[in-house]
Amino acid sequence: MTPAPAALAPFRLGNVALRNRVVRTAHGTNLGRGELNEALIAYHEARARGGVALSVLEATGVHPSCPMTLNAWDDAIVPRYRELASRMHAHGMRVFSQLNHLGLDGHARGARPWSASALVAPWSGLRAVAMDAAQIDAVVAGFAQAARRAREGGLDGVEVHCAHGHLLQQFLSPLTNRRDDDYGGDEARRRRLCERVLRACRAAVGADFVLGIRVGPQPTPGGLDDPHQIIGAMHEPAGYELADARPITAATALPTMVAGRIRTVAEASAIVSSGVADLVGMTRAHIADPELVAKTLAGRADEVRPCIACNQGCVGGLARGRLGCTVNALAGREEELQATARPAARDAAPVLVAGGGPAGLEAARVLAGRGRRVVLFEADARLGGAVELARRAPHHAAIGDVADWLAREVRRLGVEIRLGTAATPAHAREIGAGAAIVAVGATPAPRLEQR
Repeated sequence: MTPAPAALAPFRLGNVALRNRVVRTAHGTNLGRGELNEALIAYHEARARGGVALSVLEATGVHPSCPMTLNAWDDAIVPRYRELASRMHAHGMRVFSQLNHLGLDGHARGARPWSASALVAPWSGLRAVAMDAAQIDAVVAGFAQAARRAREGGLDGVEVHCAHGHLLQQFLSPLTNRRDDDYGGDEARRRRLCERVLRACRAAVGADFVLGIRVGPQPTPGGLDDPHQIIGAMHEPAGYELADARPITAATALPTMVAGRIRTVAEASAIVSSGVADLVGMTRAHIADPELVAKTLAGRADEVRPCIACNQGCVGGLARGRLGCTVNALAGREEELQATARPAARDAAPVLVAGGGPAGLEAARVLAGRGRRVVLFEADARLGGAVELARRAPHHAAIGDVADWLAREVRRLGVEIRLGTAATPAHAREIGAGAAIVAVGATPAPRLEQR
């Protein structure tokens, strides 16, 4: 019998039993706009059904001085946590909350950001407030009470965020900490706030609750943080963060997790087998395909929809208001769109799809998956459309992965493909089409002038 891939082996994290080593790390969605609403729960539940062992909720604000895309500074979140936990546990997935304060990178409306020192925030241009003793105490209490709410809400653990150049790392780094009091100067004093937060959280949740910390390399000289490294785009190789993870794993006997553009269970298994980490974050990969683990377990890894690391939907979506995904239209809209998915009637007429680029291929895939007969016409001699040109650009080869996947899927689902043939009304009559979808390219709408 062939042994299971290393990433699919069970693991115990404290008193939490995980069904495998695959984790979805914390990532902003803004689906709840600060609250844990049904849209956000449905988004996570789709991934729970897909076989993930552990999900970490998006970075959660612990104090009103820094609202985030999810906030936990009052007890109103506790019943929502219970609803989330109940539904995720029913599918075998465990859930942690990531607790955070952005410091320089975030602030309440009409207020200045809080940080270690009075530096100018790179995102807002506002000069930060150098936190005084009372503000430090309030943030420490905020972390502790947020951790307590996670436990009372039935979650399985919490993760304190001390990376990505956010508040706790701003205190740790001499680049951002210019203080000369008990929280600045030498390394021991710069470390004091983080240590206080961890001790306060442990006191709030008890010794039998999982408490973790997200850490990363110190910010490089010349920058407060490296945002392009946090969510590496398609030019980064798979596992691009492994070099930074190795010394952290070597320095501790505690379980460790690594993330950084890891796309497949095979890649995750290689990381686990190498000893670089015990758990592997596959976050964008699960935005692209919530069923990644389940498909792999079923021997259908070639059916996994690939993440192309374009960052246009997951990261760019936040700039437009909420998470999405370029290759998965359902991502972030599970509650809304899954209810509309209906199988075709037995006598439904065929559908003609004109165009074999990503839009036409996706239309054909969805229709065929719902039982419709589909005939796809492509004027070129191959499928892929403009993506076939785009993938030739330097560092953009990955953009073609989704076109390759779509081409495989439509063939697997039995779509009839006619290459080198531009669709015409005569073709629609020939196949007895009841509907037609025209997906032959579009011209971007002109940008309206700012008034």
